Parts: sequence; structure tokens; C-alpha cells
Amino acid sequence: MKLEELTPLIEEKLKFMRMELYDIKFVAAGRHSVLRVFIDKEGGISIDDCENASRELSMLLDVENFSDSPYTLEVSSPGADRPLASQRDFAKVIGQYVRVELASEEKLKPVVVGKCVSCADKVLTLELDDGSETKIDLDAIARARLDIRFK
Repeated sequence: MKLEELTPLIEEKLKFMRMELYDIKFVAAGRHSVLRVFIDKEGGISIDDCENASRELSMLLDVENFSDSPYTLEVSSPGADRPLASQRDFAKVIGQYVRVELASEEKLKPVVVGKCVSCADKVLTLELDDGSETKIDLDAIARARLDIRFK
């Protein structure tokens, strides 16, 4: 079974467990291939969540005959420095600071840091340190992450 076919089954299983699939990657490396599943949920992921998801997904992968060759399943949270790419990703971090690197300089600095105000219709709105707001098309973003600040 191909990863593209398996992904909806993993999403369904995680949804039943009140979690969601953040990202999935299969790294084929000869005899040491790795299937990495990144999970998330409201309030964050615990070690117990990773263990439970790993157990359930392992059974699912066995039933679906994911791979004929050996691989290791790794289940984890995407972490605090997770990449932000989709409208859904930005909607989850409203009120937090983000660092956005632009693919092109559309009258903005190549790097913009601000508080995420909203993300709708593929447009991210950030409040800058001076109190002004700027709007960025999601398609113009090369990379974005949380800008973690310590008090």
C-alpha cells in the first residue's frame, strides 16, 4: 500500500483517538527505513499520546500491509518549532508570534516577525511591533515558524 493511500486511514484512526495528523514522512534508507508520523491535538501531545498512537498505528500498518521491507515507526509531536504552512496551521497560532520568510519581496522585508492576528482566504494578517498590521499571501511564504519568546 502506498503512503498516499494510507494517509486517510491514519487520519481517520487519529481522529477517533481525538488527535490529528500533522505530517507524515517515509524515509527510505535501505534496510533502515523510517515512517515518521507527527501528531497533534488541542492542548498538546503527551508521551502517553505518542505511545497510544504508535500502538494503534502499528496495528493498522500491519493490517494494511504498508511495506514488504522492514521499517521503523516513529510517532511524535511536531514540536514547538514546527513549520507553519497551511491556513489551518496559522489559525492554530492566532495570538502567538510568528517568523515568516518570504519567497519574494512583495514590498515587505524578506523576514517579517509579528503576532498572528488572523488567517483567512489564504491571507495571513500579522500585527507588527509598532502596532501596525501587514497582510501576507500564504503563497508568498517560503518558510514560517513560531517565534518563541521568553519573558
